[in-house]
Amino acid sequence: MEPRAAPPARTATAGGRPPCPDGGAQAWRPLSGAYAAPMREQLAKTLGEVFWTDLRTHTARDAVIVVAADLDLLDVGEAMAANDTAAVEAWIAAGKLTKPTAADLARWPQQHDLRFLSLVVAPFVLIRQPPS
Repeated sequence: MEPRAAPPARTATAGGRPPCPDGGAQAWRPLSGAYAAPMREQLAKTLGEVFWTDLRTHTARDAVIVVAADLDLLDVGEAMAANDTAAVEAWIAAGKLTKPTAADLARWPQQHDLRFLSLVVAPFVLIRQPPS
């Protein structure tokens, strides 16, 4: 059996774009929509105020993380989304990222109209602890 001929070498198209697998130059296009926006912009879309009642399901699945008042929710969200373990571990060690305590979970349902600033970083929900 004779060896197959090597496929022709691919070269970049005008503008330095990589060639398309099928050889067509029109198939390449820049990312658009959700994949083009920076992570912080995407996270900011999920930032908002929620009632305690909106968080009950998430606390039941142990997905709520309380963020200290001196940390920016978007900074924490970006670090978590980017798997920046050094930053997240440092915040945990400093007590700046915690799970709700049993006392919190007992007290919060008793406070009518209790609201939190929240940020979704799937599968977690980051919340700003209300002032005491």
